[in-house]
Amino acid sequence: MQSQLNYEILQARWERSWEMFPDGFNLRMRRSLSWIGRAEEEMSADDPDAAFIFYWIAFNAVYVEGKREFSSERFTFSDYFDKILELDNSMAIYNLIWQEFSDPIRNLLDNRYVFEPFWRHHNGMPGYEDWENSFRRSRQRVHTFLAEQNTKAILSTLFDRLYVLRNQLLH
Repeated sequence: MQSQLNYEILQARWERSWEMFPDGFNLRMRRSLSWIGRAEEEMSADDPDAAFIFYWIAFNAVYVEGKREFSSERFTFSDYFDKILELDNSMAIYNLIWQEFSDPIRNLLDNRYVFEPFWRHHNGMPGYEDWENSFRRSRQRVHTFLAEQNTKAILSTLFDRLYVLRNQLLH
């Protein structure tokens, strides 16, 4: 199964249904779609780092609804994943994770360079000397989530790792 979602298709879908949604949602969608378009331009220009940053901005534009002022981003991600998985009656997210992207997700989650404790240890922060054991345990949990097809746990772990990548690119 090859995903055919891109800026043009997403824009067309939103334009067909925007009247059903509140203004705040429509504003967030318009922003998000704009950033998705920009990310696709960067992918076409062979700049995956810039594309990732623009995709991240697109993601931020969508999930910020009702964000609590002092909530951690990870907590906000978790709330957002609960909402979208609850609304995913067609199981589109589940199918994308398990049918189309399971190998790339597994590869990313098995990569120490997007594992926060690795970088904390690498940067000399005390308390992270056993990052390798933490990473091994994390990988075991990930493989359990994959075996159980636990979509929310995979999304949460995946976005924790993508957040590390985001920080590497932006800081």
